[in-house]
Amino acid sequence: MEYADFFHDITGHDPFPYQVELGTAPWPGQVDIPTGLGKTAAIVTAWLYKRLTGDPETPLRLLYCLPMRVLAEQTAGSIHAWLERAAPLFRAAGVAMPRSFLLMGGEVHQEWVENPEQPTIIIGTQDMLLSRALMRGYGMSRYQWPMHFALVHNDAFWVFDEVQLMGSGLATTAQLEAFRCSLGLARQSRSLWMSATLNPDWLATVDFGERAAALRRLGLGRTEQASPVVARRRSAPKRLARAETILGAANRKKKARQYADSLAEEVLARHVPGTTSLVILNSVERAQALLAALDRTGPAAETFVVHSRFRPGDRSVLNARLCAPVAADGPGRIIVATQAVEAGVDMSSRVLFTELAPWSSLVQRFGRCNRYGEAADGADVFWIDLEEGQDLESPYDGSSLAAAREKLSQCVGVSPAELPGVDEPARTWPVLRRRDFLELFNTDPDLSGFDVDVAPYIRDADAMDVFFFWRKLDGPPSSDIRSRKNELCRASLTQAEALLKRLRRGQKHACYRDSLDGEWKPFRDRPRPGLVLLLEDSAGGYSSRYGLQPESRGRVDLVETASRDTMAEAYGADWRSRVAN
Repeated sequence: MEYADFFHDITGHDPFPYQVELGTAPWPGQVDIPTGLGKTAAIVTAWLYKRLTGDPETPLRLLYCLPMRVLAEQTAGSIHAWLERAAPLFRAAGVAMPRSFLLMGGEVHQEWVENPEQPTIIIGTQDMLLSRALMRGYGMSRYQWPMHFALVHNDAFWVFDEVQLMGSGLATTAQLEAFRCSLGLARQSRSLWMSATLNPDWLATVDFGERAAALRRLGLGRTEQASPVVARRRSAPKRLARAETILGAANRKKKARQYADSLAEEVLARHVPGTTSLVILNSVERAQALLAALDRTGPAAETFVVHSRFRPGDRSVLNARLCAPVAADGPGRIIVATQAVEAGVDMSSRVLFTELAPWSSLVQRFGRCNRYGEAADGADVFWIDLEEGQDLESPYDGSSLAAAREKLSQCVGVSPAELPGVDEPARTWPVLRRRDFLELFNTDPDLSGFDVDVAPYIRDADAMDVFFFWRKLDGPPSSDIRSRKNELCRASLTQAEALLKRLRRGQKHACYRDSLDGEWKPFRDRPRPGLVLLLEDSAGGYSSRYGLQPESRGRVDLVETASRDTMAEAYGADWRSRVAN
């Protein structure tokens, strides 16, 4: 079977030339393709075809590594559908059919480890996959670390998608590939980095610099750019203008109502009935404030907010609503979001508002507007400026925002064909050196009972979260209580401190589990990353509409929990092992 026919059978679409090249030519090291042109389908289908045809350069396991949970869930759903369509072809050829597994917090499968000879696609977040590559696998027994370590380094094809969101993990991926090349493997492995805003210099780490420069880069050819479908998407009209609303010093997190009211009025004025309007803000607090402002107005359009501070069940519902079609004869939909929808989410809007962000982030955000060229009369993008020198840049740095502002001032439209390239320098991250890597082979805890902390090599230090869960309590919490992944809500250290401070003012407190005696005890210290805290449902702090809200005092709806106990393999040094699935 020709690859073009195989691709059509699996995806239902004819392949672009770059997708054909992926399936028929040797693997590249980098894929730099604009948003909306099927990079995920290109990689997965090419891997399936090469496994089906016995390509010796294609490893047994495909590890699809993503920076965010929402991306992993959506990718896993697409891959599952493609595998179902590929199954008859593999059976007819007498070739072992690959299976797919989702590996992220709350979704950990062992079948792929128990059957290492089977072709497998593992879709996971960088936390779960990179921790295994560093011999410190999150959410698992320490006694299984070596087995997972061996399987993710041997006969493994690492694909790193949306690398601009990986933070310190990106440097680690490059260093690990350098170590695999220099130390040798039992079975060959390879890595591929992929993004619509990929700067090759980001991979030039101390041990991988020379190899990074030699990586073959796959992009769109001139003929491909001129094809009708690609041209329509690359040239999809997206008119650019600066929003009337500006984020100023008077509108910091605790005083965001004026900013939110002004922005809500502008968004409602620009919204087109029967379409989706998307507003991307740089902080959860401002996103929640904008949704509250829209709620006060009571528009006919559907409104909701998407960010990372929801419990898994609520987040899954929001993800489904995010990509659901909009009735053309209805009032439409207004989505307020943070960076959670910045990349990889298969959605498109007619109107986009975005706060100023680094250029690579803005390019990704522009890709959520008129994504497929479906708006024949064009779409509108409005960027929201920030007052300079007012300490409003977080979570970004002022220099990257200033550079983005300069580029925006030179743009009339922001279709992919009109955008200047990404030239942001690589940020300075903790870099895993060879000596550090070799020391990870010693899995014994130190004299204090703690393990080597690999978190700085996996994700930015400011991305470390605290976890809350709520239960109905009649008196002191029982030692039998176990937190479940489906009831945990992430909180930044700042949000956690705000919630705990409010509780203490009301003579209430959260509880932590003492790892020595297993009892839940009042927590009176400052929160630290990885801490899991129990709250009574009457303590408030969360709603299914807004997510985590430290100032909210309403009773929290509880999540149904199973009775299964997974504490047998828990150990004190890793909080994740004390959380049941």
